[in-house]
Amino acid sequence: MYKIVVCHNKIIINDYKLGDCPLLEKNFEVFNKATHMYDLVGIKFDTVNKTATIPRGVDINFIENLFGVKAIYN
Repeated sequence: MYKIVVCHNKIIINDYKLGDCPLLEKNFEVFNKATHMYDLVGIKFDTVNKTATIPRGVDINFIENLFGVKAIYN
């Protein structure tokens, strides 16, 4: 079960693995002309703790609707 924690400067999504929500990741893709591939920019994955960290400016309602859980404000 996902847990969304809203901090002052970031949003942390717990129990998240790369590829769990392609729609969320699509919002952070930027095309790299040198490699002709898409790079994820602005989202940080921690595979040890199973978290994804995104900027606080992302719409909270959008994130809540993607994962189907209410955010916790810290």
